Amino acid sequence: RVLIEAMSDEFDASTLLDTDEQLSFRRPGIGRDVVHKLRAGYWSIQRHMDLHGLRTEEARDAVGAFVRHAQRAGVRCVRVVHGKGLGSPGRTPVLKGRVHSWLIQKNEVLAFVQARPAEGGAGALVVLLAPGQVQRNAALVAEELWLQQAQESAAPRDPVAEQIEYWAAQFRSGKSKKT
Repeated sequence: RVLIEAMSDEFDASTLLDTDEQLSFRRPGIGRDVVHKLRAGYWSIQRHMDLHGLRTEEARDAVGAFVRHAQRAGVRCVRVVHGKGLGSPGRTPVLKGRVHSWLIQKNEVLAFVQARPAEGGAGALVVLLAPGQVQRNAALVAEELWLQQAQESAAPRDPVAEQIEYWAAQFRSGKSKKT
């Protein structure tokens, strides 16, 4: 389990990032329209985490746990604030590139883009997660209900049973009593 969830600091994510006006990432099979929608705010941010003040090792563990728990809870869109590096030695971002690399290594992550200015801009990422178990279960339940309703509506109605139900309802309401 530990090896499956391990994220490396040595992983070079630069070859996997789309270099447009802002860095973005999408897994193979995920269309460019998903990145465009993510950048435009199509999905509302459901949770966020701020890595300011964390050391690299702490941040790596925090990102891994955050993504894992959010996805399992059925959360689809999150924001990860890594900072712009203004408070770091040399005023260069320490975590920014590493967060990109860590997120790419997480199978739960489908895509990410640089946040819009109001959401943190160059100091944050908006991340789209794969549907979690909660959403898969809800989809299965909805499908089962739909199939059940389709079967019930297709079943032939028994006119005798319907008449008996009608008389029983009248009897319970007192309408069948003679005065």
